[in-house]
Formats: sequence, C-alpha cells, structure tokens
Amino acid sequence: MFSNNASAEDQLISDQSVSMTSEATREYQKLLQLAENDSYYWAQIAVNVLDELLSGRLPENSILIASHPTSETDRHEYVLTLPGCKVHFEKSSAGLCSVNFCKVLSLEVDTSYGESVEACKKPGLYSASRIEDGWDVDRKPCGLITEEKNRLVAICDSVYKSPSEAAEIVARRICQAPMSGGALMVKDDGFDLHFTPGERSFGGWKNYHKAVRPNKNTEAHESALLLASAMYQAKDVKGVAWISEDGGSAVLTQAMTILSERGVKLPNHTAFLFNPTTPPDIALKAAQSIGLNLDNEFTVCRSFNIVGNGVRLATFNILKFIFTAYFTFLSCAALLGFLPDVLPDGIMRLLIDLQVRFDGLF
Repeated sequence: MFSNNASAEDQLISDQSVSMTSEATREYQKLLQLAENDSYYWAQIAVNVLDELLSGRLPENSILIASHPTSETDRHEYVLTLPGCKVHFEKSSAGLCSVNFCKVLSLEVDTSYGESVEACKKPGLYSASRIEDGWDVDRKPCGLITEEKNRLVAICDSVYKSPSEAAEIVARRICQAPMSGGALMVKDDGFDLHFTPGERSFGGWKNYHKAVRPNKNTEAHESALLLASAMYQAKDVKGVAWISEDGGSAVLTQAMTILSERGVKLPNHTAFLFNPTTPPDIALKAAQSIGLNLDNEFTVCRSFNIVGNGVRLATFNILKFIFTAYFTFLSCAALLGFLPDVLPDGIMRLLIDLQVRFDGLF
C-alpha cells in the first residue's frame, strides 16, 4: 500500500518482530482471507498496516497508535484502528523504542465490513457525475480515483446520510477552490468523492477539543487510511486536487500525515481546504511534508469559523458583524425618524445629522 521510507530512529521496533497470541493469530488468518477478495481493498490496507506492526516498521509516533488505559504500571497497551479491524497490542514500560517486549493481544475483525461499505455505512470512494435533477454517484469498488489529469477529489465532512446527499452540497463548495475551474467546470467534468458517513462533524467549535487536535481523533483513522491509500495509488496521476469541505479537513490532514510518516511525496498533486473545521496550519504542515504543489490560497473560511480562522480573527469577525448590524439598525431608525431615547451623545449627533441630510427623501 505505502512505501515506508521512515528512518531507523522513527521505527516502532528495531530489528525485532512482534509476536501474536494464538487468538490474535486466528483472527489475522480471517483478515488474510478477506484480503484475498480484490473488492475488499480495505482488508488489504488493514493487512499491510498490521504487517508493518508485526515486522517493526510502523513509525513509533504514528498517529494511528492510540494509548489504551491500563491499571498495570509495568506495561502499556495501544490500539490501532484500521478499516474493518481493531488491533490491541502491548509493550513493556521501558518505552515505545524499546525492543524488550511487544505482543499483539487481540484483533477485532469485522467480517461484515464489506457489506457495510456497499450499504454506504462505512467510508468509501465514489465518482460523481452531473445529471438533470442532481448528481449521480457510483461507488468505486477498488478504492482508486478516476485516472484523469487534473481530477478533483472531494473529501466531505462526516454529517451526510448518503454519498448522493454529500455530492449535492459538496459540488457547490469545491468550485471555490482556485484549481477547480469554477462551477461550470465541476458540473461538466464531475469529481470523485471520498465519503465518510456520520451524524456529527469531525471538527468545529462544538467539538473544539477534538477539532484542534485532528491527528488524535481516532474516529477518523479508518477513513484517513483509506484516503491515504487512494492518494498513494494515484501518485502517478498528474494534477490531482484533494479538496476537503468542513470537517473533511480532519480526514485529509490525517491522510497526509500518514503519508508523511512513510516518506511519501506527491509533487504532482495539490490540495485545498474549504471552510476547514480543524486547524489549517496543521494541514498545511502535512501538505508541505509530502511535497504537494500548493496554490498561494490554501484555504477559504466563513467569517465565524472559530477553528478555521483562529479564535482571534473569528472573534474580530463576530464583533464586526454585531457592530455593523447595530449601526445599520440605528442608521435606518434615524432615517425613518425613529430614534431610541437613550444614545451616547456622539452617536446621537451623528444620527440626527443623517436624519436632517436625508429628510427630503421621506
């Protein structure tokens, strides 16, 4: 799946393979059987990452590794969340870089994951084409983007019930990316859609704690791995533009970070964030680390987007809106002859002057 060019000091384990319990070995065999099905590309991705762990080639600081609390002080447990599979493993208390002890304790293999993908209940890749009454979406069974020069790939937020609903909204947003060619071009050429089902966004001020740490969000890991695989497989397709909308920035940020961990470079590709609800500076750093060819304009945000704009700028925009609305109301009241009884003297004189100047208009 990936070319792992991480340096030796970045490895999880050096010169030692990782053992598995007998139970984990049985589940691993199930995963291998699923991976033999070409349409179960998600299982192939899970096997590849698991093999990285078993051979000691998984970067020690990988965002895919989540600490799992344990009451014991002499060992540490970790969890890898992969497409269709969760991996629980342990290491000795000597630290992640130690070769003292490491073992895969258990694998949770979801044998019905493939059916869930077909039912649009799990992340997947789709192609979107314009039809008379909206957008037609088709699932791409191998998880590969359309091999066309300058292909647009949208990464949507996790708030849509279906790919068709996502495509309808996303199409109006990705055309704001400078490399999209505008709304007419998007309608004519269509786009690919990386879809993540869900009921709430990966980011935003309501999920502020998770939003400002996008790489720590384990809920986006399986989707990000699938996207990272699609990005790597498309490395030879020129001009591909990866465009996220809203919370899709979390998935894109993680995917680029996963590629960066493995030393992957995509100099022929570009990226853009529409109204990111996770910090764009983290995404920018990841994009630069994999060598993306970025436009001067990397993102566009709505005025009140606290995470995307930063707290200081968003607060300024909110206050600006409040004061603009306030003075607009007072100006209209002055022009119509309806002034509040109590106003600061300076504002009162200004509004009376406006009323006198425009009295002849009413």
